[in-house]
Amino acid sequence: MTFLALVVRALGRAIAEVPEAATMIRHGRIYPRETVDVFVHVDRGGRDLAGLKLEAVPALSAVEITTRIARRAASIRDGDPSEPLLRSTSVTDRIPGWLLPFAIFLQDLLAHDFRVALPWLGIQPDPFGVAMVTNVGSQGLDLAFPPIPPICRCSIVLALGRIEDRPWHVDGKVVIRPVVRIGVALDHRLMDGAHAARLARRFRHHLEHPADIPGS
Repeated sequence: MTFLALVVRALGRAIAEVPEAATMIRHGRIYPRETVDVFVHVDRGGRDLAGLKLEAVPALSAVEITTRIARRAASIRDGDPSEPLLRSTSVTDRIPGWLLPFAIFLQDLLAHDFRVALPWLGIQPDPFGVAMVTNVGSQGLDLAFPPIPPICRCSIVLALGRIEDRPWHVDGKVVIRPVVRIGVALDHRLMDGAHAARLARRFRHHLEHPADIPGS
């Protein structure tokens, strides 16, 4: 079981408990999402970033999340054409540069506004889910504040920094503890400060008490 899986699990559960976070903008209006799916970035050996979508995360245990990420990350690094994002990328790579903005706009429209599935083009409904998680700590970074790519239609993006020993306050004393810093970006069109605070509290609770989550 990995720390990344614990973060994904805690985030999925927190989003399920704050309905305003599990929404998206379609046709200029806010719609609730049917499931809480989380997209996880995968480093393809320093060449570029790809990723995978985990569906219905609140129903998965941390062990299941770890296993699914490991299996599909290996497929992505091996260039498995059955992976939707790799198939989509292979199609867009063959499109002339002058036509690419229109192709990306059309792909976004089909996948999000009309929720069309075209597997042979790597297009699937809502391909990035409600949230994205990227592990910048694996690149040696302590902290990052990633943007929300408009084409992804995500509500939240988390960036996990590197875990390292830092001074920490425990019971009135300063001790050394392994500490991770997490950068976050939120779509303020969907959530205001009160929603974000509730989400942060629930996320922190589930991350600090993973055994409290049913099915963990």
